[in-house]
Amino acid sequence: MEKLLELPNEVQKKLKGLISLAARQAKVVYGTDNLLQAKHIEIVFMSDSLSENARKKLNARFAEIFVSGSIEPLTGKENCKIFGVASGTLAAEIRRNVNLSFTNAETGAGE
Repeated sequence: MEKLLELPNEVQKKLKGLISLAARQAKVVYGTDNLLQAKHIEIVFMSDSLSENARKKLNARFAEIFVSGSIEPLTGKENCKIFGVASGTLAAEIRRNVNLSFTNAETGAGE
């Protein structure tokens, strides 16, 4: 299931740090084919500009995918359209921050 992301700047900044840490630990997988072949992906982020065919394949494989207009700011990589995080601990922290952002948006908290 795809979830549209509209993250506040402070959450986006924290996610960027967590994703950077995961990348330094070689726990980030980039690209559709690599994600489809990977065994342990905990959380997936994709750009809304990803092709429809790739989206169908990914939605069939992953239960939860976060979609954003652009994910390049999160990864610092130019032309990045999809990535996944394989680290359970870091992925859990990323998910907690994203879900907290969704909860705050729904309740109006943090405004």
